Amino acid sequence: MHLIGYFSDMPDMELFIVSDERFKVDFDARQDAEQSTWGNNVHFVPIPSIEVQRIHKQSIFRRSFTEWNLMLAYASTCQATHALLMYADYFQLGAWLGKRSKIPVSGIYFRGTLGALGLRNWVKKYMISRVVHSGQIKHLFTLVPEQYKALVQLKGLSTPHLICDPIQEQTVSKKITDTLSNTYPFPAEKTVYLNFGHLDGRKGIELFFEACHLLSEVELASICLVLAGPIQASYQAKIEAYMAKLPALEVIQLYAYIKYPLLQFVFEKADVVLVTYQNHIGMSSVLVRAAHAKKMIIGTNEGMIGQLIRDMRIGITVHTTNTHSMLSAIQQTINKAHEINFEGLRQLKEENSVEAFGRTIQQAICL
Repeated sequence: MHLIGYFSDMPDMELFIVSDERFKVDFDARQDAEQSTWGNNVHFVPIPSIEVQRIHKQSIFRRSFTEWNLMLAYASTCQATHALLMYADYFQLGAWLGKRSKIPVSGIYFRGTLGALGLRNWVKKYMISRVVHSGQIKHLFTLVPEQYKALVQLKGLSTPHLICDPIQEQTVSKKITDTLSNTYPFPAEKTVYLNFGHLDGRKGIELFFEACHLLSEVELASICLVLAGPIQASYQAKIEAYMAKLPALEVIQLYAYIKYPLLQFVFEKADVVLVTYQNHIGMSSVLVRAAHAKKMIIGTNEGMIGQLIRDMRIGITVHTTNTHSMLSAIQQTINKAHEINFEGLRQLKEENSVEAFGRTIQQAICL
């Protein structure tokens, strides 16, 4: 979506989007909601959904070869001069041992943990090193600084690139905001904490509830938790069990995929954004959305999230297995004992813009 917008109407670029045919339906709906347009240089090439379903039923090993060959076939049909794999992880075996590509191929490498220990991670490192040495991949992009450092050490790669996690800034009219305020009345007199995204055991929700058990009655009455995002029924039941033990805690439950303008609205109404992921070393778009909304952040002390919060002084880091660490962070934000570094939030926002994302990829593949 971001690259379509970035490359749209560039006179020296023809962009072919080869994807499941359902993508175009979703794209049109989002384009209509966001009132965005694309240029005549953008072309959608649909893969029939039944074909996608057939491929996804294959083993991960066979699927890698199938999708690699499919990419090569579509690249030939479109007369492409460069192929960009938006999720290169699935193509590794095909790129390493499959047919030779006649054009340069680049990709975004998501799930690798090249710097970590253990047999699983050793296999991942060996796999990507074989892909690199095959010469089939010209550029690899990653969102994780530590992974970028590891990729730099792999000989044979043209250049690894660190890319941002882009967020498209949107504006919401006062009329829509007023309507949403009536539909979703957030308490103006309380400190509002937002946990946004796919709600599951990785998001630190249970840690927040456990810390709330240690708050005084006055403190508990002064806060509100907003849970916004899709949730599995089994996990929802678990969360409701926590809520039953804390009747004084106000919890606003928005259990659905959150789209604009409601997405923008919930971030604007929050006072504190929770990015308390468990065992997460990478980046988070929620962190960037918080920066766009100029909000205080409580986040994990681990990985890239923890490093950014500390370096840019944009919030409080917590040990995501330590209830007292979370308790301290909640009390600091209730008492406004921790200042927000708005310059750090502005810097994080700019470094993770759609323009920065598109420019990094363009400068690599268009050289």
